Parts: sequence; C-alpha cells; structure tokens
Amino acid sequence: MKPDLDFSLLPVTCDSTKITPGTTFVACDGTKTNGVNFVPEALARGAKKIIAGEQYRATLAPLERQSSTVEFVYTADPRKALALEAAAAHGYPTKKLRFIGITGTKGKSSITHMVDHILRQTGYKTALVGGVANKILDTTVPSSLTTPNSDFLQAFFASCVDYKVDFVIMEVSSHALSQDRVYGIEFDAVGFTNLANDHLDFHHTMDEYLKAKAIIFSRLKQTGKAIINIDHPWGEQAQQAARTILKPEQILTLSQQADAASQLHILNNSINGLEISVDNLVLSNRYLFGSPYAYNIAMAALIAQSLGIEEDSIKQAVYTFTGTPGRMQLHTLKNGAKVFVDFAHSGPPVEAVLRMLRPLTDNLVVLFGCGGDRPKERRISMARAAAEFGDRIIITEDNPRTEDRLQILRDIEANIPSDAQHKTITIQDRRQAIAAAIALATTPTSIVAILGKGHEPYQIIGTTHHHFDDFEEVQKF
Repeated sequence: MKPDLDFSLLPVTCDSTKITPGTTFVACDGTKTNGVNFVPEALARGAKKIIAGEQYRATLAPLERQSSTVEFVYTADPRKALALEAAAAHGYPTKKLRFIGITGTKGKSSITHMVDHILRQTGYKTALVGGVANKILDTTVPSSLTTPNSDFLQAFFASCVDYKVDFVIMEVSSHALSQDRVYGIEFDAVGFTNLANDHLDFHHTMDEYLKAKAIIFSRLKQTGKAIINIDHPWGEQAQQAARTILKPEQILTLSQQADAASQLHILNNSINGLEISVDNLVLSNRYLFGSPYAYNIAMAALIAQSLGIEEDSIKQAVYTFTGTPGRMQLHTLKNGAKVFVDFAHSGPPVEAVLRMLRPLTDNLVVLFGCGGDRPKERRISMARAAAEFGDRIIITEDNPRTEDRLQILRDIEANIPSDAQHKTITIQDRRQAIAAAIALATTPTSIVAILGKGHEPYQIIGTTHHHFDDFEEVQKF
C-alpha cells in the first residue's frame, strides 16, 4: 500500500487554511505577514488552542475574552513551540527515525538523492525531504519549500514511521535553520557543501548566512559525523564554526588538499562521466561530470560510510546513480548534441554550471530568465555569466509572478554587455525559446544549457501555476 501524503489538514499548524475543529493554531510571523492576523480565521475554523508570541498578549485579549472555550498560550518563541507541539501531536516520530541533513548553497539536492540511492540499494527504506520533492518510499509529492515548516514535517515523519522508514534524508535550508523548522530533529550525519553569495535578501550578510547554516552542527547527535567541504571560500569558517560545537572526532573535512581528513582525487572527468577516489575508495559514474559533482559523490560516499555502509555497496550504488531531476539533467538530441536542464537561478550557480560546460564544447547555447518578485541583482549577475560563457544566448521568461513580464526581460537585456548583444536574442514564450535554443545545436559537439527552473513542473504567471516542464519540452526533440 502506498503512503497517503495528503497533509491538507493538520492537528497543529501555522497555516490557518489547514485547520479543522480541535486544531492548535500557532501564530508565527513571516517575512510579509504577522501570524496573529490569522487568529480570527483560525477561531472561525474551529481551533481550540492558540499559541502566539508574548508581544501579542494585549492584541489578542479581546478575542481571548470572547472565546472562553479556547485555550490561549503565549510564548517567547512561537516557531519552537510549533515544532514541539506538532511533535507531541504526532507521538514524537523523530525518536523512531534516523536522519541525514545536507546544507549549503549548492549541491543539496544532488547529495540527498545520491545518499537516498545508496541507502535504498543497500536495502534500507528511505524518505526524502527537499526542493525537488518530498518522498516516502516511492510515493512523491511536489515541494514548495526546500525544507517545509515543522507542522508539515512532523506529520510527514509520522507517516514515515507508519511505513517503517529507516532513514530520512533532508535538504536543510538556511531559512529552515533560522526559523527552527528542524528544531527537535537530531541528525545522524550532516553535510556542509559550500557557501556562495545567495539569499542575502534574507540574511543580509555572508557572516549571517554562515551563522544560519552552522546551526545544523548543533542538531547533530553526539555519535554523529559532520562532513565539511573546505575547498570553497567559506570552508575554513564553516570548519571553525563546527569546532565550537562538536568534538574533534565528529568533524570530517573533505578537500583536494592533503591536509584534509578525507582527500578527494579526480581521476577522470569528461562529458562521459566521472571517476574519483576518496580515502582510497575509487568511485565512478557514467551520468555525472564536473568537479562540483566530484565533491557531491565524495560527500555522499563519506556520509554512507559514517552510517556503516560497506565500501562495495557504496561503489555499486554510485555507479548506478542516474542523477537528480532538474540538476544537470541530460537529454541527448538525435544529432548527438547534449541538452542540460538545471535549476541554477542566480549568478553564482549559473556561473558554476557554465564554467563546467564551457571547456566541453565549441558551441554553448545558454537559455535563461529571471524570476519575478526576487532580488533584481540576479538580472545583473546571470546576464553577465551568460555573456561571458555562452556562444549564443536566449533570454526568456522564468516565473514572472506578479511583476511586469516585459520589464523583467528588458532588465536582463540591459545587463548584457554591449560586446555580447550580437549573440543574444529574446523570446518571451519559454516553449518557443527552448525550441529555438535546440535549433541552434547544429553539431554533435553542441551543448544547450536550459537554466532556472530545473525540476519545476510549472510556470508562475501572476499567482497562477501553469503546467510547464523544461525537461518535458526538451524530450520532444
């Protein structure tokens, strides 16, 4: 029997639309709204307990007097209260599961899917939580957040227990760590992939961004391992942050340099696959290439080793891993040209993808757009990266949301350097743009990079989600 992943109604929630009679509503403040604004709706829907911040005691006093049968509780930290109340409502499911958490700017999805594949191939029952999908065993539901709120997570974990899941592998975002979405979870292993200039609209500075990511080390079991890639500009700072929290034997550094606890060697790297060694364990894969994936493979293998998986099992599982949806997802055209669909949707990830592809082709076609209602800096950094690496550039729509659709395109165009404008065209309709990009892949050595949406099966125009899948489109050719 497949798991029921319908979590439209919850016994404890911060979402007033998920309330039924008897529900506990926790009024958590968001970036744009205050949770107390939804207390009247929660009461109208039948909530029997309201939890809110201490600062709202006076605000809610009139409603409290009018609702004599409803319990009002005030706390210094509603988000932690949400996690604790939800855990209690579902029978503390995290105590019956083992957890692996991956954090970092890039690589989370690929590593979680790879660890999931290794564990499944070894015979364990697994669940996944992440930006690509939430999944229990083989049943998948789309995910709107990299790491959902704790009310959803605790219900999800309870279903994991029902279906006898052994391991839950999670992408853990900086937002989730800052907002205590994973409060109460104890991880058996965590991975810290890297840190790049992103999400500064939320964290404001790179130091604050690192501080948020480093919270994951405080969520590690005393017997757990933290694997940290130190071959990036913030790697040493991440290691120092871990040292303030963990015992030395809990920290395992990964690097191509000899002074790391685990040294990575890239033995072969081509468009036909990767071969690496880490701690003398040789691993190969036919579907992945590029140094970022070398680090991803190495980290997944080290995590598996920390969980007691045997080397032969790791080698076989890595060899058979076919990749992650929307993460450098490969489609080969009839003439032999390669098309890659990737989720890169800000400057540093776009640059990383194109830098990896550039040496492999004499005809690199880059298709991208920029999301509406997102930091406008991306329109500068993505345009410049595309201009630096692409032989041909196609600008198109990518989730314009509530912004003026044409203005987004004009903003991107304005940031294409003058010496690259001759190789740039704009096609607003993304379906037509993809067809045009593929038409430019005229030789077997051509590569098309379709960036921005990755695994997303929709295009957001206004507030409406319209079905659209980049990989689905490229498979027509």
